[in-house]
Amino acid sequence: MSRQLSFAHHDAGFFTRHGFIDTRTQGQVQQQVNDTDILERWQATFNHEEPDYVSSFVQVIMNKKKNEIDAKYGDNFTDKDLCITPFGDYSLQKWCGFEASWGVSSPYVVMHPGSRPPRYLVEKQGKWAYLKGDRLPEGIKRYRVEYNDGHIAEVMGDGRDINFYVDGNLYVGPGGVVDQKDYDPKATMDLWTERFGSRDAELMEDATYDAVKKNLERTVAEFQFLPIFGLHGFAEGVRESFGIKAFSYFARRYPQVVEHAAKFNEKIATVAAQAAAKAGIPFAIIADDMAYKHGVFCSPEHYKRFFADIYKKEAEILHKAGGKIFFHSDGYTEPYWPIWIDYCKFDGQESLEPQAWLLPDGEGEGKKANLKKPGRVMRYLKEKYGDRFVLVGNMDMSTVMPLATPEEVAWVTKDIIESGAPGGGFVFACCTDITEATPLENVIAMREAYRKYRHCYAK
Repeated sequence: MSRQLSFAHHDAGFFTRHGFIDTRTQGQVQQQVNDTDILERWQATFNHEEPDYVSSFVQVIMNKKKNEIDAKYGDNFTDKDLCITPFGDYSLQKWCGFEASWGVSSPYVVMHPGSRPPRYLVEKQGKWAYLKGDRLPEGIKRYRVEYNDGHIAEVMGDGRDINFYVDGNLYVGPGGVVDQKDYDPKATMDLWTERFGSRDAELMEDATYDAVKKNLERTVAEFQFLPIFGLHGFAEGVRESFGIKAFSYFARRYPQVVEHAAKFNEKIATVAAQAAAKAGIPFAIIADDMAYKHGVFCSPEHYKRFFADIYKKEAEILHKAGGKIFFHSDGYTEPYWPIWIDYCKFDGQESLEPQAWLLPDGEGEGKKANLKKPGRVMRYLKEKYGDRFVLVGNMDMSTVMPLATPEEVAWVTKDIIESGAPGGGFVFACCTDITEATPLENVIAMREAYRKYRHCYAK
C-alpha cells in the first residue's frame, strides 16, 4: 500500500529501526504543544469537569477490519491521517475517530528462573504417556497438557479444553482429587510455591523511563493522540489457570488456594505500577475480564479477598505520582463497583457493555439490536456513579454495531453522548474491540456522529 510506504517520513522527523529521530526545532515543538489539548481534555474528564468536548477511546481494531479499512481507504490517506508514534501505528484508530487507545505497557522486567514449558501427554494403549520435547506433533486430536502451575488440561477432538478435570475428576497434582476426603489443599499450595515462588520483577534503567516520558510528550504534541498504558492484570489469569468450573469450586470450598495463587502476582503488579509512575504515565488501565454477560465469576466477597489488595497498591502508586487508573472488564461488572470505587480507589471503568448490563427493571439481553439500551444503561450509571467514577465506553458492539443500519448507529451514538456527557467524567468508546462482524459503513457512521455531537459541552 502506498499508505504504508509513506510512513517512513514526516515533516517532524524520521522513523528508523532505531526509533524516531526528531528534526523539528524547539520552537516548532513548543508551538505544537501549545496547540494541543488532548491531555488536558482527559485530565479535565477524569476530574469530573466538562472539557472542550467529549473525548474517545478504543481498545483494539481486529486485524481483518484493519485490512478492510486499509484496502479500501489506505491509498487515500494523507499525512494528516497518519498517527505513527514511537509506541506504534495508531493511524487506523485515529481514522475511525478515536483519540486514545491501549496497546502499550509500562516497561519492566519479569524473571522466572523456575519456569518450564508445558508438557504434553497422549494416550497409548489405554494409558497416558509424556511426549518428549515441548511441542505437540501435528495431527493429534486428543491430548493432555501439564502446565507450569501444575494443572492438567485435557483437549478433546472437538477442541474443548477441560481445565483441571481428568477422567471426570477435579485433579490438581500432588493434592489429589479435590472432591475426595483425602484431598490436601496445602500440597496444591506448595505446588504453586514451587512453580511460581522464584518469579520476580524489577525496574529498568532510568534512561528507559526518560525515553518513555519524552516519547509520550512527543506523541501527544504531534498527533493529538493518547496511548493508554496497560498495567499488570492477574485475576483473569488466576481464574483461567484453574478453569471456570474449578475456580468456582475452589473459591467455595478451598478459597485459601485461590488466595495463595493470586499472591504470586503482587510483586509484578507493584513493579508495573512503579514503572508507570517513574515514566510519568498520566493514564493507565488494568485489563482483567472477570464477568459473564449477566454475572460475575466470583462473589464480591471472594473478589475482594483474592485480588483487591493488590489492585489497591497499584492505584496508590499511580495516584501518588499524579496519574489516573481505570479498569477494563467485559460483562456485567456492577457487583464489583463498590470495591473498585471505595476500596481500590480506581478512577473509572471501561467497557460498560450495554447488552450485559442488568437494569433495575430486569431487562436482559436480546438477539436483535436494542437501540435504546446503551443510552438507558449510560443514564443509569451516570445517575448512580457519575460523580465518583469515570465512565468509558457503552457503544454496543454485540448487536447495534454489527446489526443496525448506519442511521440507527448515528442515533445511538448521539444518545450515548448526550446521556454520558453532562458534568464530565465520560469518554465515548466501543464497549469491546471493533471486530470483522461490524460493517465498515457503521464504523464511519459512528465516527461522523461522534464528531458531530461531541461538542455538547459548548454553551
